[in-house]
Amino acid sequence: VLLHDLLGHRRLDTRHEQVRIFLKLQTNLRRAHKAALLMHASVQDSSGSIPPPILGPESAGRVESMRDELEAAAPQYLLYARVNTLRLSVDAAVAQLRDEGWQELAPLGAEAQCEGALALIGASRGDARDHQARRCFSRDHLLNDVLAFPAGCSALRTCALVAHGSMIIQDRASCAVAHVLASAPPLQGTFRFDIIDACAAPGKKAAHAAALTRKRCGRVFAFDVDAVRTQRMLTLVQQLGASRVAGGKGDFLSL
Repeated sequence: VLLHDLLGHRRLDTRHEQVRIFLKLQTNLRRAHKAALLMHASVQDSSGSIPPPILGPESAGRVESMRDELEAAAPQYLLYARVNTLRLSVDAAVAQLRDEGWQELAPLGAEAQCEGALALIGASRGDARDHQARRCFSRDHLLNDVLAFPAGCSALRTCALVAHGSMIIQDRASCAVAHVLASAPPLQGTFRFDIIDACAAPGKKAAHAAALTRKRCGRVFAFDVDAVRTQRMLTLVQQLGASRVAGGKGDFLSL
């Protein structure tokens, strides 16, 4: 909500400490939002889909140069996949990848310039025709069920683990959500609890939450207001074996 109000140029109440902390990040947040808009689709003029306060006419002359800069930097982004621990362990998944000819590199460290990240970025920038050079991965030091792969690694999408639902391509930030939830102090007690995912489609985070909290959680109730997205979500959680995920189409506030 704070991000929505900030990008919409609404006045924020700075009496709250959380808001003051958030405002310290506003420059980087605005830059990231502008970059996302530029990379998402062809940039229209100021009368198009981009709100003028965020990308106004005064920026029009720099749009193409900014797009070129962003596209040049794109190979630095890695591709992430989460091991579906409802089906097999991380060690078993890594062993299967090795058996299939994948090379395990140094793990991703706490810093962006760690050995593992640099190796994966180097593979991303290599010859796109050299598919074998991109058959490598690193473990994530923070998210223990996440593996990182070179950007543009097409072999990952046809990997047997992905095809069978034992591993799912998922953004690292999306994977972090279930880890934060599972480590929350109230969830470490002796009582059982249920989880509600209020805007759940396509269902990756709901299935992940079900996997990480299966020893303490009763059910994960996943809802989405869009019928098509809801059906895709239900299909995905079934493919992933997340049997404790229930829910369907609807506004959870009205239930």
